[in-house]
Amino acid sequence: MSGAELHQKYAPIMHFSRGERFFPMSADDFLTYTALYVKGQQTPAIPRGRVRLKDLTGRYSSRETFLRSVATGPIHGMEVASEWGTAAIRLIYEWSQNPVVTWTEDLARSAYDWFSEKTKAATQLFWWNNLLLPKAHADKKGSVQKKLPRFQLPQEVRKSAVESYEASQDKDRNYTYYYRTVQQAGYLDLQYWFFYAYMDRIVGAFTFRRDVYAEVEKDTTFTTTAWILVVVIAFLNRLGSNASGNLVNWLAGAVVDTVFAVIGFALAAVVISVVGRALFSAEVTFDELARTLGLAYVWQIVGVIGVMAAFSNALACVLAPVLVIAVILLVIAWLVAAKVALDLEWGQTIVTVILGGIAWIVVMVVVSGAVRGLLGL
Repeated sequence: MSGAELHQKYAPIMHFSRGERFFPMSADDFLTYTALYVKGQQTPAIPRGRVRLKDLTGRYSSRETFLRSVATGPIHGMEVASEWGTAAIRLIYEWSQNPVVTWTEDLARSAYDWFSEKTKAATQLFWWNNLLLPKAHADKKGSVQKKLPRFQLPQEVRKSAVESYEASQDKDRNYTYYYRTVQQAGYLDLQYWFFYAYMDRIVGAFTFRRDVYAEVEKDTTFTTTAWILVVVIAFLNRLGSNASGNLVNWLAGAVVDTVFAVIGFALAAVVISVVGRALFSAEVTFDELARTLGLAYVWQIVGVIGVMAAFSNALACVLAPVLVIAVILLVIAWLVAAKVALDLEWGQTIVTVILGGIAWIVVMVVVSGAVRGLLGL
């Protein structure tokens, strides 16, 4: 069987969630709405819609070139710095007064660990690198609190990029995967890749991507969406945990628990915010925590499978470990989300999240339980 036949036989089957916005696409389709620029030039080397794959591997293969899918740009240092808090600005000032060592490639690689994976190349473009990288390398080996500023796309730039992507998609989407065959260690490996112009935030939340949490922390337009996620997911989770043969009690219990789950979430965010600011001088707002923790809350959706446990004791035994694992992953997601929002050390983050979690448990177990008892649910 040829390599092409093998890949066709084991080709991935794609399933998408309802409401999903971004899909694996052809690189050629992406190029239809992008222009190619050379660093330092204001006009494109190849205009929008005329870039071809051969251009990227031929004359314009240099790292000095880049693709742009928006008319807005280029992004300058001050535009990015405007997204930072006072702690980040103060940190840069302190480092500028006390330089550590000179730039080296090793230091650059160390510093890249501090930044989002998808913005490694972008971090090379701005004037503050000579200040950040030496200190980042020194702090990585010590215990100095890590509060490096992050690279954040201005909201109008991100909005324009997403609009360009959506405008390029029609009803007959060209779902695409790429593959190759590799001989390695005596095995024949079939490798598949998917190209996404943008990463869906829900996918990023499930994969603990810190850059996704950092993005929603600053995205004030995501606040309403975060609360909707909390309400909907809490209801689905409580449907699973309240599953029983009595339909009325089942639904009523799910509604009551959902109300207190949302109240508990809000209280947890308040506690984490207050503790972070009071004990550890974190610079964070309630809305920032609501957005990041709300996105991390997606792990609660796994609880809906508890519905199946109501119909079979055998299924209940099988699903129990899955639900326990989902809770563990939710805790991990909350820790990652809280650390991004608080910008604290891991130990300090864990303390604040534990205290917030205790507040949530009190509401869900004590208060909700008491109300359910009064209602006879």
